[in-house]
Amino acid sequence: MGLMLDIAYLTGLTVSSPVWGYKLLTTGKWRTDWSGRFGKGDALSKPAGSKTIVFHAVSVGETSLIRRLVTELESRDENLNIVIANTTNTGINQSQKLYGDKHPIVRYPLDLTGAVNHFLDRIQPDVVATVELEVWPHLTEACHKRDIPICVINGRISDRSFPRYAKFAPLLRPTFSKLSAAAMQTQTYADRITVMGTPADRVHVLDSMKWDAADLSDTVAGSDDLATSMGIDRNRPIVVLGSTGDDEEKLLTDQLQRTLGQDVQIIIVPRKPERFNAVASQYPGIIRR
Repeated sequence: MGLMLDIAYLTGLTVSSPVWGYKLLTTGKWRTDWSGRFGKGDALSKPAGSKTIVFHAVSVGETSLIRRLVTELESRDENLNIVIANTTNTGINQSQKLYGDKHPIVRYPLDLTGAVNHFLDRIQPDVVATVELEVWPHLTEACHKRDIPICVINGRISDRSFPRYAKFAPLLRPTFSKLSAAAMQTQTYADRITVMGTPADRVHVLDSMKWDAADLSDTVAGSDDLATSMGIDRNRPIVVLGSTGDDEEKLLTDQLQRTLGQDVQIIIVPRKPERFNAVASQYPGIIRR
């Protein structure tokens, strides 16, 4: 399966190269850490007798989500080595802010046989935990062969993605069956990952970690100064459009102004930083932060 899957990956990359090549050039992402994407880099030190856990957090949201869990693990075992592996540049930047002074931050590799083996050789994890649902065949198989438990935390399989997974269930079941554990957000998600091949006795429903990561407070330090600098009027309604994608901003702002009137204040937070300029250009006079 390994060689055939590598061939399939490389064929797909070749066929789609005009699309992703254009995006890399226009967004500047061609400057990415290519050696890291192929699993290479400095080997991490591992004191004798210590254990290493790798968290695979794709981007900013997943990286922030595990903050409370990382803190809890730190308090339980000061000798535990915690490694954060990110896919995106924004994820790595967020990891550097949250964990960079305590834990190694590395690039998560492409799911190619060589890249995965290089990654595992230099990190030497004792456990791999993927956040939400990043179950990749080669990494899962490589961990299985090395007797490294690999699990899913805060797992979810959405209504939109489940039909796509189900189409390829016969091909994906060998991968999902090798998961050591899956902590899912809801019973529905738990049932879905069981259908995909994870044994039911390894699947658990533990609610969403999103609420664990939230800092609840009546006031936030600096909020008044921030509101003033952004020209926010506390007496007018405010709506935040968070993590917006292509073409969503104009649709939502037009609808909000029709529904709530021109008095509404709208804060737009695009999902991808490289879209900030394009989105801002749609709103003359907008205040940027």
